[in-house]
Amino acid sequence: MMISSRYADPNWEQLPICALNCIMERLILFDDYVHFGAVCVKWRTAFDEYNNKKKKHGQSSSSIPPFLLIPLHHNHNQEEEEEEEEEKEEVESYYKIKYPSRPSTYNGKQLEPRRRKRRRIAQTTRSLYNVLSQKVCDFEVRLPHNYYCRGSSFGWLITMKPKKKFGYYYKYYVQLFNPFLSNKHNFINLPPLYKILKQEHKQEQDGVYHDHLYDRLFFYLRKAVLSCNPMFNGNFVVMAIVSQVWKLTFYTPENKDWTPIYWEREDWSYFLDVIYFKKTQQFYAVLQTGEVLAIDLITEAEAPGRIIPKVTQIAPPTHLFAAHGLRYLVETSSGELLQAFKKLDCCIGSCSQDNYVTTVKFDVFKLDPAGLAWSQIHDMGDTILFLGDNSSISRTVSNFPGCKPNCIYYTDDVSMEREVGGLYDPQDMGIYNLADGTHQPHYPTTSRKNFPTPIWIEPTLPRSIDFDS
Repeated sequence: MMISSRYADPNWEQLPICALNCIMERLILFDDYVHFGAVCVKWRTAFDEYNNKKKKHGQSSSSIPPFLLIPLHHNHNQEEEEEEEEEKEEVESYYKIKYPSRPSTYNGKQLEPRRRKRRRIAQTTRSLYNVLSQKVCDFEVRLPHNYYCRGSSFGWLITMKPKKKFGYYYKYYVQLFNPFLSNKHNFINLPPLYKILKQEHKQEQDGVYHDHLYDRLFFYLRKAVLSCNPMFNGNFVVMAIVSQVWKLTFYTPENKDWTPIYWEREDWSYFLDVIYFKKTQQFYAVLQTGEVLAIDLITEAEAPGRIIPKVTQIAPPTHLFAAHGLRYLVETSSGELLQAFKKLDCCIGSCSQDNYVTTVKFDVFKLDPAGLAWSQIHDMGDTILFLGDNSSISRTVSNFPGCKPNCIYYTDDVSMEREVGGLYDPQDMGIYNLADGTHQPHYPTTSRKNFPTPIWIEPTLPRSIDFDS
């Protein structure tokens, strides 16, 4: 039976713009954005116009879920092929030992280049995991495993690239990297931090500078966040927690270097988290006690270009405090300030194989801006939080039917503090239900080595995707 050509070859360019706009309003998955713009020229043009309109009206990309940046995901066929090759190699090695004169029927030299190529790709590539669909996206991120992610804001990763010297890594280059942009515009080099850290860790008692104090990954750069998307605003600010005593420092393109932040009680303060609070356009940083400070960056009138940080306490400590725990600040979609305290069960021994860090529970507090007091809450409504090394994210379940309300999606953000061997173990991450205190996984970690550590990242879709790259 012959099929009419009008059904066999539809003309997608004939669809009206209103229909295309309705389709774009319903896009959620990363793959959908890619496929939509790749249909034809008209669809891509409509896509660009639609998103430029959203940008002009100041609409955010809150309808796009954050993705989990994970080690490269292999399909089952490739894993089975690798296992089969390893078995063949073991059998051949056995017969070579038992029967040395027997001619070889297995050419290992031919397989070795393929194996090296796969290993090289695996060490320079990562995948994106969608927790809504529980699937790996059809999108690869070219980011070597020795680029350590110490922050994630507006689709940009704050990475540390090691510089090798004297046989071990002791200095790191800091870089902003956006995997959703073309190669020409997807990275921004930042100044190294070692000048500040050298000053911070100089030993006054003996006059000797011990560089090993700041060369460890966790001490060099604990966490960093951005004030805005550098793609749209060149006056961005990077605020970072650095050094073994977790101090604050910031970078602006105007200053061209890192500037430390000092305040009156810095001798005992340890900063555990920092965010950019959009409602007040300030950076908020939380201490180990739960006390919150606001940081204003003021340009000096007498010296244009010179920025002076002003630190002000805006919230008191919380009533909960524990020796083993981390704190996170979150701005909700309605502009409220939340603080989440993650209680940890830790065992850090002399042997890295015995080390473990487990999340016990989360406690969430909401700040009353009028009375400047924290109140503990057990119900966040349809709000969900994404916490970890990323700039904390708050979303509503109504936008993501696959997510669970009143839950915290968390990743392991303390593995950098442990010995390197611990990095290869499955990390402590999952979904915490604030109502009943239960944990469940959001990404399978039991069957695979999980290095580099996964981190949440918000795609700078829909405005930044480059279909030609």
